[in-house]
Order: sequence, then structure tokens, then C-alpha cells
Amino acid sequence: MRVQLPVYGQGKHRVTQDKDARFQFRISEALLKKALLKARREDLTLSQVIRRLLRQWLDEDPLEPEKDSD
Repeated sequence: MRVQLPVYGQGKHRVTQDKDARFQFRISEALLKKALLKARREDLTLSQVIRRLLRQWLDEDPLEPEKDSD
């Protein structure tokens, strides 16, 4: 199964030089404030927290490896 990256602006997704994709989403201001406070208390960035949570979530029920079509 192929996953299409989100599209931003002129039909391109944002990818940094080290091939990390950027992803934006909306959350309530109250949730953001609480998350920032907790992340700072644990000396983490929100990006680190989100990456850890996504990895943990995927580890709970891993996807089958993608087969190459070549």
C-alpha cells in the first residue's frame, strides 16, 4: 500500500534536505499549551513527542512491508 504525502501550496509536499517530510495539522490552543508545557518539562520538542507517539502506535499494529513493484 502506498501512502500519498499531503500536498501543500503549489502541489508539492515539503521535504527537508535529510528527506524528513513536514506535516501540519490543527489542534486546540488549550491542547497546544498543555503539550508544550509537558514537553518542556521533559526537555523534549513537540516534534519529538509526536514522532515517538507515532512510532509507538505503529509498533502496536505494524503494517505489512510494502512490496516493490519493480
